[in-house]
Parts: sequence; C-alpha cells; structure tokens
Amino acid sequence: MKNLNEYPPRHASSLKVLLGSGRVPSKQMEGVVAIFSFLIGCMIGLVSAVVGWAGFDMSILSAFGLYLSVSLLVGMALILTTLHTLDHDCAEVDA
Repeated sequence: MKNLNEYPPRHASSLKVLLGSGRVPSKQMEGVVAIFSFLIGCMIGLVSAVVGWAGFDMSILSAFGLYLSVSLLVGMALILTTLHTLDHDCAEVDA
C-alpha cells in the first residue's frame, strides 16, 4: 500500500510544492524572502535612479550610485523586518 505522507496534497500551496514538503521550514523561507526582498529593492532603486536621471538632471554616475544605495537599503530593510516574523523555532530559555 502506498504511503500517502510522501506526496503533498493537491490543495497545497505552490511554494510548499516547489520546496518539496508539506511544512516550509523557516530557514528555506528566509532564503526565498531574501531573494524577493533584493528583487523588490532593485526595482525600487531602478525607478529612483531613472527618475533622478531623467527628471532631476543627475549624471549617470550619480544615478548609478543612487540605484546601488537605494536597492541595498530597501532590500536589507525588508529582510530585517521579515526575519523576526519568520523565527518560529525559538524556545524559552531558563536563566
């Protein structure tokens, strides 16, 4: 008889199916969140650099610096805000 616990159920979310388990561990989820956070940061940085270059007459080098700083700051801020919410494995420590 086939073990039904080996396969994800049909109603499982696509992220759970993609990662291959019924329960998504927080370490794998942190990696996914980090990738999407930096992608969102890069998009916001690109928009701010293009607006600065075209709208505010910045040089290309200044717009590139703005892109790098905004993309890194927004990406890291998104990662730091989600790290605490994904930490489900902590236990109370007796001192």
